[in-house]
Amino acid sequence: MPRHLILPSARPHMLLHKTARLEAIYPCSLFKSASYHLRGLPMDPVSIAAIGWGISTAGWLVSPIISKLLNKSLSYLGSRSSDRLKKLDSKLLRLKHMAEKVEASSSSSPQYANLDNWTKKLKSAFYDVEDILDAIDYHHLKTRAVHRSAKPTKQAFNVEPSSREELSSAIKKLEDLITEGEELLSWEKLPANSYKMTNRPTTYKTAPTPPPAVFGRDNDVKTITGMLRDTPAAGEPGPSTTKCYSVVAIHGLPGSGKTTLAQSVCKVERDVGYFNIIMWIHVSQNFTVEAVTSEMFEAASGKGGNKVRNLGVLQTELMKELKGKKFLLVLDDFWKTDVTMLDTLLAPLTAGDSGSKILVTTRFEDVAKALLGAQNLFPIPEIEEDQFIKMFMHYALDGAKNSGQEFREHEIVGIEIAQKLRGSPMAARLVAEQLRGNINIDHWTMTLDSDLLKDTMGAIWWSYQQLEEHVRQCFRYCIMFPRRYQLEREELVHLWMAEGFLEAASEAKNMENIGHACFDDLLSRSFIQPKEHSNDMRYFTIHDLFHDLLEDWRPDINVSRHVGSEYYRIEEGIVSEIPEPDQVRHLFIESYNEIVFQEKILKLKNLRTIFMSATTETMTKKDLKLLFKSLRKLRVIHVYYKDYKDRKEVPKIGDLKHLRYLSLWPDDDDFYEWTLRPYEFTKLYHLQKFYCSSPWVLHPSSHEEMCSLVNLRYMSELDKFEIPNIGRLTLLRTLGAFTVRKASGYEIQQLEHLDNLRGTLEIKGLENVRSKEEARQAKLGKKVHLRKLKLQWQTDNQSSEENKDVRKSKKHRTISCLGDGPSRSTNQILDPQEEVLEELCPPSLTSELKIEGYGGSSYPSWLSEDQSKLKNLQHLQFSRCSASGPPSKICTLNLPSLTILDCSWSSLPENMECLASLEELSISNCENMLSLPRLPMSLKVLKICNWKGTDPCPWIWESLVNLCKLRLYYVSWTSLPENMECLASLEEMEINRCQNMLLLPRLPMSLKELTINRWKGTYVNPGSWESLVNLCKLRLCHCSWTSLPENMERLTSLKVLSITNCKNILSLPRLPLSIKVLYLEGWDETPGVGEPLRTIPSWPENMEDLTSLEKVVMTNCNNIHSLPNLPRSLKEFLLNGEDLMRDDCSWPAASI
Repeated sequence: MPRHLILPSARPHMLLHKTARLEAIYPCSLFKSASYHLRGLPMDPVSIAAIGWGISTAGWLVSPIISKLLNKSLSYLGSRSSDRLKKLDSKLLRLKHMAEKVEASSSSSPQYANLDNWTKKLKSAFYDVEDILDAIDYHHLKTRAVHRSAKPTKQAFNVEPSSREELSSAIKKLEDLITEGEELLSWEKLPANSYKMTNRPTTYKTAPTPPPAVFGRDNDVKTITGMLRDTPAAGEPGPSTTKCYSVVAIHGLPGSGKTTLAQSVCKVERDVGYFNIIMWIHVSQNFTVEAVTSEMFEAASGKGGNKVRNLGVLQTELMKELKGKKFLLVLDDFWKTDVTMLDTLLAPLTAGDSGSKILVTTRFEDVAKALLGAQNLFPIPEIEEDQFIKMFMHYALDGAKNSGQEFREHEIVGIEIAQKLRGSPMAARLVAEQLRGNINIDHWTMTLDSDLLKDTMGAIWWSYQQLEEHVRQCFRYCIMFPRRYQLEREELVHLWMAEGFLEAASEAKNMENIGHACFDDLLSRSFIQPKEHSNDMRYFTIHDLFHDLLEDWRPDINVSRHVGSEYYRIEEGIVSEIPEPDQVRHLFIESYNEIVFQEKILKLKNLRTIFMSATTETMTKKDLKLLFKSLRKLRVIHVYYKDYKDRKEVPKIGDLKHLRYLSLWPDDDDFYEWTLRPYEFTKLYHLQKFYCSSPWVLHPSSHEEMCSLVNLRYMSELDKFEIPNIGRLTLLRTLGAFTVRKASGYEIQQLEHLDNLRGTLEIKGLENVRSKEEARQAKLGKKVHLRKLKLQWQTDNQSSEENKDVRKSKKHRTISCLGDGPSRSTNQILDPQEEVLEELCPPSLTSELKIEGYGGSSYPSWLSEDQSKLKNLQHLQFSRCSASGPPSKICTLNLPSLTILDCSWSSLPENMECLASLEELSISNCENMLSLPRLPMSLKVLKICNWKGTDPCPWIWESLVNLCKLRLYYVSWTSLPENMECLASLEEMEINRCQNMLLLPRLPMSLKELTINRWKGTYVNPGSWESLVNLCKLRLCHCSWTSLPENMERLTSLKVLSITNCKNILSLPRLPLSIKVLYLEGWDETPGVGEPLRTIPSWPENMEDLTSLEKVVMTNCNNIHSLPNLPRSLKEFLLNGEDLMRDDCSWPAASI
């Protein structure tokens, strides 16, 4: 394809100024199109063409993957090929240096067209070699599967003569191409103005990323917040005067800090609370109204995972959330020029309150003016030089000691580098974060000499050059996804693995570790960024400027063509052509079209990746079958499919010999309709990850052959398949649960070699372990990546009864479980469960351990004696354990959380107060436990459920000075202790169905939330409430009180009051002025014979004076006939689901 060149003499910033002037004179001219491209690409002097060729050639020639291919080929072709391949390796290194010089020369060099074609042919040749080697490996894996061997056999190393010949021919083709490359890149033909490339650091240490900071924008934030406070005067001209909102727009060049400034404004607004709702939406270039409306609804309601696709329903729900509320909607990076689409998008916003605002960030001033009607335009100014330098040094040297001559030199050089970046915040952060990873002063000086740092795109290109080649390859793969696509760390690492990007980086590490290191490297250098306003760090995005750098947009065919023609993205479904289809290897489909799929996509015979977005249109099962049949080189399949016909046809998948990543998302209606052929699925010997939203896609008869998938690492709901001989899948990372059986193939020894398991593992059926030798063979302690472990005995089956009989027949000493009991003697006879548990010592980094159904009379040494083996334990749970008590030395554990559930223990250790690390204690359904000992002072959360014991002694509570939460459910105590006030840190308390309690004592002043449910007492002691000056939420449910305390008005912090089914309460006292939300439910029951009609209690006398009240909700209150005078602050009044504040409400206006 032709390249678009930017000559060195044509300064991009000059072109931009000229183009802007022409746009002003000729607003309808084609100069807008030119500006569209130039604004994002202020390169000097390197063109996009040069970058495109350079990043796909120079470093790639000597990447670890190429070296691995050559070495592997050598092992299969024999020792006689050693010299031949060594020469190839040497030539590639020489070519790499030559390519760097061409890369650094002028982009107008006539060699680029020839070099581009040669590079494509060379890459294709290497891909061919990789495919041949992969087919040979597949044959080896098949041989292992036939012989049912967990390790390679001698036969597995044999190479078929045809494969050897094919490989030799491919290597010969490589030799010829490398010779051709030497001629193209000969030293004599290099341009005279070539210069030596800046070398990348051979190693990069990921330095801790400094906290995000904003410099030089304080005045800008104040200006914009002032604009957000302004309300247009009545009759003021402009399209916003008839709406409840107006528009403020921040516009400027890419990388100038628009998004960061908007984020700072949002942070201020969240702290101030001027707006009731703040919605942050990134608007992609090709957004759909449905998708953005869905995001707006989720942001407004706080309800994630919205699956509603109907636009009308979405808009109605959004209007309900916005009704009567002042909102701030941020539309980040707005591009669209479709007025009709914009009107549809903004239509639901009319439900908001007056004074609402839309804050837009955009590259284009005309977009804000013409479409959004922005009355307040804010062109983002340059940061003052001193603040810009501070920002640069913050990211370059944060955390380093600034004293001493060494860092003084860094500051001097750093200031010069910052001045060279011409005030671009994006460039400053990228370059600074690269320098932070290499504090060698020579590297800083070399960076200062680079001419690439004079503008944003040049700085991005320079930063990209600093990445190691395998990291660059991983990052290039990310550009396949649409702009601001939400990437997930684990998914991305799994995709990199499947594509083979991580295999050759290091032989000493596993692929996951390499992948996470790559991800962290990209994250620390800001190539990958956390999604805006995402607190869980689950989703990440890529800045648009990186897309600008690596993409070559083809608007005529709705295809985004990426570096080297390998990565394509179909965004609008209709494609007239796909240039160079033989070069396409990775495809993202954002909008599916059946005709395009069958006529265009199925012809991409070298395709390795097909990744579909979760769009409204999904692939038919017919096309899925064609996909499996036609595209045999696929390594990654991620598709959404449906089918309403031909349900009995089963897709054939076994011919996809290269497949490593399979993710199938069937339509909800198709969950149970068809399955993959068992024989076909178990032939996917390279498969690393299989995910399907329905486990029924796999036929049960395939389970026995699943152990042939020796490369399988991840599989959704794998434990549901109950695979026999699962121990052969030694690369498994996740298992979930393993059930021990007496049948062959399900013994606990199957866990022996599964040392790569990580996360959570639940081992069930431990009653079927016959001896301690079997338990020892599981080698549980070697599963160093496990963090959560559950050990479960089933106590209600025959096996358990047999074990009890065996224990009764043995004479053994019982170990005391109270305090410091006697240690286990050497001649003590252990029962079977004790022996098994002794051998199941968890890995040392286990953070959560659950023991369920254990019937031994003593606990293992690793839990009661040798505390060093569980040094990382955070939570310990005993469930349905029948021993007489917990481990004798549990109080010596460094244990923050302890749960005791359904155990037959009679008590806790008397020295519980010595468990100084304990912060959470939960005791449920322990019917034999009658009393509590003194508890540790460190306790913050106490939950007691279904307690049959006596009232606790008052001195138990005296030490709980740090207790924050108290939950009591079905507790038989007759009262709470009179000294409850001593719980000076208590903030939340819930009393539920404690039916013997009749009176509340005086409660602590610190209490903020109080919930009382099913309280039988009828008298309310006013003294119990006097101290609750900090109470914010009060919930009363099914209480027998006849009234609320008259002094409730003194609860000056109360904001939420909820009264549910407290039907004896006939009147509400005066409420505090701080109340914001009032919930009333359940006064509609039909009265019995002789009983009066139950109606809503009388309203508070000061109802109209509650000037903070915003919301009243009344449910199941059908006997209400009138309403009191309501305060002006009220925004929402729901009566049995009907909003009385609506204009079309059936209630007369006089009563509202």
